[in-house]
Amino acid sequence: MRCPVCRAENTEPLCRRCKADLSLMQGVEQTLKFARAAAAQSYHIGNFKEGLRHARRAWELKADAESAQLMAIGHVGLGQFEEALRFHGAASSISARER
Repeated sequence: MRCPVCRAENTEPLCRRCKADLSLMQGVEQTLKFARAAAAQSYHIGNFKEGLRHARRAWELKADAESAQLMAIGHVGLGQFEEALRFHGAASSISARER
């Protein structure tokens, strides 16, 4: 995780360089990982409504390509193709910017 204050890479709750408290960021990252895993697991068992709920939480926490893909999958599973296409486009656009 990169410190938002000094930009140093960190793995601990306090920044190794500037000593900024990163514990809230770590909590958000853990919640994001859980939401993504829960969405994937729900999709795996065919529960697209529940999966989309988790995917939406992930998207709210971090609107990146991976979260957009999870949103698109959920919308496809529920037959909401316009929304799926919108999130697929968002994932593609975000991915292109990250390169």
